[in-house]
Amino acid sequence: MTVQTRIDHPSVLEKVSLFLPGGRERVSWGMWYEVINTLSSCGNIAKSILKGTDIFTNQVFAVKRRKNRHPHQTLLRRECQVYEILNGNKNFPRVHWYIELPEYHLMAMDFLGPSVDDLLHRRGRSLDAALISWVGGKVLEQLEHLHAQSLIHCHIKPRSLLFSVRDGQQQIYMVNFALARYYRDPATRQHYAFQSTNELVGSPSFASILAHYGYPCSRRDDLESLGYVLVYLCRGSLPWQSRSRKTPQDIVVEKLKITSRELCQGLPIGILEFVEYVRDLGFDTEPDYGWLRQRLCKIAET
Repeated sequence: MTVQTRIDHPSVLEKVSLFLPGGRERVSWGMWYEVINTLSSCGNIAKSILKGTDIFTNQVFAVKRRKNRHPHQTLLRRECQVYEILNGNKNFPRVHWYIELPEYHLMAMDFLGPSVDDLLHRRGRSLDAALISWVGGKVLEQLEHLHAQSLIHCHIKPRSLLFSVRDGQQQIYMVNFALARYYRDPATRQHYAFQSTNELVGSPSFASILAHYGYPCSRRDDLESLGYVLVYLCRGSLPWQSRSRKTPQDIVVEKLKITSRELCQGLPIGILEFVEYVRDLGFDTEPDYGWLRQRLCKIAET
């Protein structure tokens, strides 16, 4: 990607200090920004999401932080690059600045609301058909735009879809672009050749079947993941999810055992048609987004 890898907000000073008084996290950039609490963290805080505010404008941000010298330290830089490419499209959150420090990489972006998974938990693990149709339509619209930029997401899951309000309207925003990549040359628009990676990219529960075998991801894989999200929102869980810890190999074995009709039994016909279609797409086949959009509209009509 040829976009810049560092965004310097005019309010960010050269001197950056990090304080951890009494276990409560407080990060300040000179006298301009203050991070007031931790929203979530991963493991030994190699990655965390903080809630921050500009102390002069009171604008609130979500600040993603990743430890330097971590094996995946460049993922935040890649994510920032993707947001720069998508900048200007109202269906994606905005990045306000990105900075690389000796200890951390940090990126400040729009502060959004709860995830689709959070909503599912709040509603007793069941959403109505009209809402599922709306969510699916919004995500499909974002994927179509992303794919038009020659990019694929590779990590579609309920926790990567966040609610928020912009211009007085409820919206869903796709986040977590750290695994995003080009599926074709952005200049020539020539699809990249098939080349196995021998590693799973994405969340095992929502990844496509072929992704489990290390096949290179393309547009079909994003769409298959969206299909699993739709089933998840209808049922509250997927058949291969359980409380017992399962390896990605265990999960793909269960995915292979279940046909599309068995997976979608008792669900709106539009979801079955969606899943069957995306599972049959070829590696470099152009998806028919219009036809898929019609399938999602049928969900609400059930």
